[in-house]
Amino acid sequence: MLRKKVACLLAAAICIGCLQGCGNNETGSLNENTEVESGEEEQAVQPDSIPTVKVCLPNYDSPADTDAVEAAINEIAGEKYGINMDIEFISTGNWVQQTNLMLTSDEVDVLALYGTPFSSFINNGQLVDLTEYWANASDEFRALWTDEEMRPFISGGKLYAIPNFRDYGGYLGGFIDEDIAAEFGIEHDQTLTWEELDDFLQRAHEKYPERYGLVPTGGTALISKWTWDGMGDDKYLGVLSKAGWESMEVVKLFEAEDFLNFTSWARKWYEDGITMPDILSNTESWKSLFAADKAIAAINSVGANKETGLINFRLEDNFLGTDVYQSVSYGINANSSNPDASWTALEALYTDREIGVLLVNGIEGKNYVLNEDGSASYPDGLDASTAGYNLVEAYWFVPYCPHSYPKAENGGEFFNNMVKQKEEAKASAAFGFAFDSSPVIDEYTACTNVMDKYYKALMSGAVDPVNIMEQAGQELDAAGLDKVIEEKKNQLDAWIAQNK
Repeated sequence: MLRKKVACLLAAAICIGCLQGCGNNETGSLNENTEVESGEEEQAVQPDSIPTVKVCLPNYDSPADTDAVEAAINEIAGEKYGINMDIEFISTGNWVQQTNLMLTSDEVDVLALYGTPFSSFINNGQLVDLTEYWANASDEFRALWTDEEMRPFISGGKLYAIPNFRDYGGYLGGFIDEDIAAEFGIEHDQTLTWEELDDFLQRAHEKYPERYGLVPTGGTALISKWTWDGMGDDKYLGVLSKAGWESMEVVKLFEAEDFLNFTSWARKWYEDGITMPDILSNTESWKSLFAADKAIAAINSVGANKETGLINFRLEDNFLGTDVYQSVSYGINANSSNPDASWTALEALYTDREIGVLLVNGIEGKNYVLNEDGSASYPDGLDASTAGYNLVEAYWFVPYCPHSYPKAENGGEFFNNMVKQKEEAKASAAFGFAFDSSPVIDEYTACTNVMDKYYKALMSGAVDPVNIMEQAGQELDAAGLDKVIEEKKNQLDAWIAQNK
């Protein structure tokens, strides 16, 4: 499923790095068996000599007990790795603006690459080259990812980021309020056709007119992405329709069969009053809408995670897109004053289970209690809003969540199931390929600005897709879309020739 031939690309990149002097095991290695020179074992590391690494992670909020958790993490990080971590959570709503400012200085060292196309970080020169660090990384770290999974983060033969572990390979479908689903005879994990989903939404909304039939999970869009594959380009300036399963021809998004199908259903549901009339100005999360009994259903990518009070339904099979790994990854700021210490922190965040548990679950007994099945619950009388630390609700933002305890609703085998789900998912025909926009950066930027004006509106159903696609298509053509697509085709053809 995940083709291994692309391994040679990463191997080549690593070899280049090695020829440039990668034999130094001091660049971020977490080898606890490294011998200490005579006399050094007696010299305790002084607090003022321990470098501090600023780590920024996205979250829905800033947990009250972050300082206490950070202190507990630093007891481990100081003793085992000789570093301190200054951990800051930034709300997802402010993430892009705040981190873009931080990247202009040394204000942040390690951060999630989230909310901005990965290629933009590369084109802007914002990331440290990690090729040599990865070549010298511990076996434990390197075992987390296959060469093919690392391929989307290589540009120009250099590695710039590490993917984080989250709900990969989920199926495309969504959620339905479990009581309403039971009333209409829909079972958890049931496969529906588009027509069956439409029939359910019409009948359910008629019975519950005070609720929105469909609420958006993509902010102001019903969902951010579907089965079209931008191949490392989440602006979709040239895509493989249906992830290339039927054809690997790069086409304009507005010509892709699956995009036309999705937007036509989205428009129908908007005109039928199924979706919220003010969807383009929506600021409420889909979870809060369900919690407030304002929602009947939502379209989403659904995986091992089961949401409380909701059942899952399927529209498409498990799907592993080329660009899904690039949606959230971790890298080091090019302006970091200490990239070596930053790499050490990054590797510890991925490989140290004690740190992983603290980062996701908090402090045992205070923020969580461990259940017999290996899951975690909030202490008696507390919940996500009162426990002081609730990152378990947003486990998919951290570097490597399997080094933590899943929440009780998901059961102790949750992360094992996520690994299995990823292995069973149907990968894009171009999985492992990543588009490099730098040769056409002017045209790409201009087209991005156009797509930013229209994409979410089309995905919401609030605009007439025929008229808007015609208007947007003219603007994209004027901005140089054909040149971007031609470059993407050439790069894909070269990748196919090397890996098929």
